Amino acid sequence: MRGAGARRRIPPIDESQTDPTFKAFVAKLKAAVAARDQKAIRAMSVPDLTIEDRDLPELATILAMGCGRFDKGFTFPYINAKFPEDLEPFECAVAIRPGAVLRAKASVDATVVAPLDYDIVHVAQWNPKSKWQAAKRLDGVRGFVHEDDIRTLGHFHAYCEKRGGAWKLIAFDHGD
Repeated sequence: MRGAGARRRIPPIDESQTDPTFKAFVAKLKAAVAARDQKAIRAMSVPDLTIEDRDLPELATILAMGCGRFDKGFTFPYINAKFPEDLEPFECAVAIRPGAVLRAKASVDATVVAPLDYDIVHVAQWNPKSKWQAAKRLDGVRGFVHEDDIRTLGHFHAYCEKRGGAWKLIAFDHGD
């Protein structure tokens, strides 16, 4: 795997604070999502973007995670903007929760092998039938991590940029 060797981390950030107009847009979008206000969400999105009601919890989750500057706008969650280019994005995940750990076995009762302080981990083969994924920190420490504690670039993400002088939600999708 490219980029392996030392531990690497992507700590949480929220770069929406760098642009007051975008910060205000995000606050309005979060409120619309929380209220399940499809009319308001559509007004803040490009015309060809449709977000189903069933996807609103995922949109709320990534909006809460913070964003990073990307291209001409911002992307949610922040890991999509900050993921190192020398790593294979679909073979890795990022620990997104404080207190996330690698365990010796796929169980909450198993011995803790190592902390995952926003570490990037290699997940050779995602097991869709299990809530636990075999993972390896980039420094070689192996174990199992609960899927709720990690996120890949293949999970849902959103992208916003200015269109016609106003911030718009341009994309909400998974993968690349």
